[in-house]
Amino acid sequence: MIKTLRYSLLSLLVLVCGSVFADDVTFDWSGEKTTQTPTEDNVFTDDGGLVTLTFSKGSGSNIPAINKEGSIRMYKKTNLNIKAKEGYNILSVNFTPTGSSYSASNLTFGETAISDEWTLSSPENEVLLTASANARFKKIVVTIAAVGEDVVYMPTITADEYFLETTEVSLAAAEGDIYYTIDGTEPTAASTKYEAPFTLDASATVKAIAVKDGKESAVVEKAFEKVVPNDIVIGNVLFMDEPVKWQRVYFSNSQVVYVKGSQVYIREAQSGSGAAIFYNVGLPAGIKRGDILNGSIIVDYTLFNEMPEFISNPLTDVSAVTIDGTEEIIPVSSVTIEDLETGLYKCNDVLIQGQIVTGDDGKYYLQEEGGKTILFYGNDEAVSEYADNGKTYFVESIYYGIYKGTHELLPISVYENDPTAISDVKAETNANGAIFNLAGQRMSKLSKGINIVNGKKIIK
Repeated sequence: MIKTLRYSLLSLLVLVCGSVFADDVTFDWSGEKTTQTPTEDNVFTDDGGLVTLTFSKGSGSNIPAINKEGSIRMYKKTNLNIKAKEGYNILSVNFTPTGSSYSASNLTFGETAISDEWTLSSPENEVLLTASANARFKKIVVTIAAVGEDVVYMPTITADEYFLETTEVSLAAAEGDIYYTIDGTEPTAASTKYEAPFTLDASATVKAIAVKDGKESAVVEKAFEKVVPNDIVIGNVLFMDEPVKWQRVYFSNSQVVYVKGSQVYIREAQSGSGAAIFYNVGLPAGIKRGDILNGSIIVDYTLFNEMPEFISNPLTDVSAVTIDGTEEIIPVSSVTIEDLETGLYKCNDVLIQGQIVTGDDGKYYLQEEGGKTILFYGNDEAVSEYADNGKTYFVESIYYGIYKGTHELLPISVYENDPTAISDVKAETNANGAIFNLAGQRMSKLSKGINIVNGKKIIK
């Protein structure tokens, strides 16, 4: 089935020494708000019939489709075929992703990764792109030109768009000489001539043209950003309620408390002063509950079901992260539902006390004395045999998420008696030391939550 997409078509006069036209064909899904359940390829052709986009399953497991957020969603190993009308060639493709994690850097042309602003090294009538990871695009703009037109094709710009210290920029053109600028001005034949790769040590926008026989190509440009990451530990994110990019998270004997596929829940230290989800950041294969991590990783911070979450970005590299053994997980003890609602124990391994009951919806809940309840989400087999018998249990759980206002615990183990008594032991051992809260204020006694005693974090 061919689907005709609302589009904008702009004929852009290319200022060369002759009248040559390049056409920008725009496919825009941002106004689409319904979810498709496709059973075949999704094919889009502009009203002028100049360009056809075909999104197909390829060797992937799912068919690409329009997402409810207003984008076209591609899954890993799915394909995008871009074909120009006979008599036209594709010069470049510009992608507008829904976010950096879903950009065109997740697509390959042959074995080469592309970018959101992709200029072909040579004009092609048809190209096939394959997703190496999930990608989502609100808009795709394809620039074409008629075959045989006396066009000087734009050069290509290659370099890491984001860098920590320096990035090396390479320019290439199918024909002619290349001239470029790095100060944002428009390049001409009087600008710096490209002779060899050059290095940027600060943020800049590179603009370039190709010149042949006195004729100039259209301008290609690419922005490069020198990144200065914000250095943090996991505990810093407890009450961060807005997404923020470029966070360098340091692990110092941090502990993995839960793993589900590419979701890894990690707390700052075994005593637990803060925890977060690390989603699809490429942590070592085989990582498991109890593993101790050291090192650092550059990621972006966001929120998932109101839980602190770190996701990958172009600078994410796990080579500096090591797994240094595995230790027993000691849950944060004597936690109440009210404690959880403060946000202090998000993503952490906690021990909570109450009866296990079955709700009217057939789901399992922990019910405290007084009747306050919290939902158990997932791993029902851990709690089902203890439900509705009127007995009180200690349930080790992961504070999993807040979905549509509902707080969720993922149960791990059930105990008839407190398996740790951790708060009592620590209160006795450290009661004579100087006690401070997280704000640095001295206190006369241990308070519920995190305390600093003799320079160490103590959980009550």
